[in-house]
Amino acid sequence: MNLKEVAVMIAQGLLLLFFIYLIGLGIQSPKMFENFEDRSIKPDKLGGYFETMNDNMKEDMNLGKNRDAYQDALTQMHENVNLAMLQTLTKTKGSVPEDDTIDRFHKLHRFKNAVGELQDYLDGARA
Repeated sequence: MNLKEVAVMIAQGLLLLFFIYLIGLGIQSPKMFENFEDRSIKPDKLGGYFETMNDNMKEDMNLGKNRDAYQDALTQMHENVNLAMLQTLTKTKGSVPEDDTIDRFHKLHRFKNAVGELQDYLDGARA
């Protein structure tokens, strides 16, 4: 067998694989087009879908078992943000802060509020 015959055999094999791929694609195409259909959710079922997603997330997070760990982490984050806010203010050296310092302070304050809301949520969340 010479090199030309080997190349022809490889080309034929690749062509055969390509046809098998096209046949498989043809078989899968109805399923592919189903995925592009309009899948809007009716308003009366929307709450149920979110409830299911929320329950799955709580289960994945093991919220009941890890509640104390989450609360400890949020408490430490809250304290860390407070310290970062104080540190930001101390860098102003008693003068009116620059705009970027004020922006940083506001971002930290918003983050602190978000952490507080998470703490409130965790206090009231059922496992």
